[in-house]
Amino acid sequence: MWYSYDFLGQTVLNHDTFDFPDDINAVVSSHIETLSVKLPLCLIKKNDCSTIKQRQMNEMANINEGLIAKYKPLIQEFSLMDDTFMSKVFEDKECAELVLSIILGKKLKVVNVKTQYGIDNLHGRSIRLDIRAVDTSSNLYDIEIENDQKRATPKRGRFNISIMDTDVLDKNEPWDKLPETYMIFITRDDVLGGNKPIYHIDRTIRELNHKLFDDETHIIYVPSKMQDDTELGRLMHDFNCKDPSKMYNKILAERTGYFKNSEEGVSVMCAIMEQVADERERETILKCIKQLMINCKFTIEQAMQSIGIPKEEEDIYIDMFKKSK
Repeated sequence: MWYSYDFLGQTVLNHDTFDFPDDINAVVSSHIETLSVKLPLCLIKKNDCSTIKQRQMNEMANINEGLIAKYKPLIQEFSLMDDTFMSKVFEDKECAELVLSIILGKKLKVVNVKTQYGIDNLHGRSIRLDIRAVDTSSNLYDIEIENDQKRATPKRGRFNISIMDTDVLDKNEPWDKLPETYMIFITRDDVLGGNKPIYHIDRTIRELNHKLFDDETHIIYVPSKMQDDTELGRLMHDFNCKDPSKMYNKILAERTGYFKNSEEGVSVMCAIMEQVADERERETILKCIKQLMINCKFTIEQAMQSIGIPKEEEDIYIDMFKKSK
């Protein structure tokens, strides 16, 4: 009896009467040796399926062990001020809720949170939010973790809020449907230079003794180096802490500990770091393509051909090029 078996997306057919060669096991073995590349379509016995599956599992385990050996030391050095690590930790609503509650000084309930949330702007520059959250009152939050003070400028706050507004308001929907919006910078340094643990920026009316304009947009800066013995100061300590056992907030400690210490969490982080490394490599190649287009007056196709981009990857770089304009 022959059985169908789906392996790496390829269907192996079921057939009772087909005459197979005597050396079918040798054929299967030769396929097994090339699993890391691609398994050709073949017809195999049920017991050979289990052999291939076991080989596949062993191979994936070896790959995973290699990634862990490569990346785990780096993962141990991560804190919540690191973009890659922070993005995974704050996929958890409870973590986002804790941070927002402490910074805003009030209890709130987060109903939705997304990290590295992209908003396309068809007529200009698009944005990617580090942490986008929505609470039960439909208030909208953008939390940006910034180690470079040049990226935590007032005009970036203004721009992010404007794009967030266009993302939530449908065509012809009235203005008063806009949610209350908070743009929060958690920065490495004291960008505003006032030696304060937190800064709140709201529009006011000068002629009315700086009465609040009440457009319900708020920009907040929190310097993470300000780590005094307050709830906010302890939170900023946790953002810079590499050791979960030394964190004050249990929710953050458990979540960061999962990605630093558990086998499953470390594996997830390793896979993400490998993906990030691939993306950075592609960004470097894209820069090379752009330079050839400028210096040699190449088309993008000519530039890709000159540096040996495989045909099956050309669409990836064309798409990256369009988005980078």
